[in-house]
Amino acid sequence: MDEKRVPGESARRLYDDVESAMTALPVPVEARELVRATIAGRAQERIWINPANGYVAIAPTDGEVTAYIARTYVDVRTEDGYARTELPGYQNRSAHARTTASSHRLTSHCPVHHTELPQSGQCDDCG
Repeated sequence: MDEKRVPGESARRLYDDVESAMTALPVPVEARELVRATIAGRAQERIWINPANGYVAIAPTDGEVTAYIARTYVDVRTEDGYARTELPGYQNRSAHARTTASSHRLTSHCPVHHTELPQSGQCDDCG
């Protein structure tokens, strides 16, 4: 088995290769080719899944994490921070995205009566 536990590191699970870690997380099979392409060329000497089981991290032996692989996205380190590659099934769950979606629902208009729709999304006049 590729999984190893690191004593004293809050159950961080180490893996010998990215494939084993993606299987354990699990990353959907249909997304794995895109993950492989996204992390290609990055040092992969240290590979682990965090204790909360939310992502796979990859890093060189003595360096910082170069990529985080989640079930629906991959964040790759760049000079300016991280660049996100969205995988199938990705949903933006940030507070800004929720606020924007919520605001959009509240200000939607009926295409027939041109009145603002209530939160239910159904026009009172259309019935």
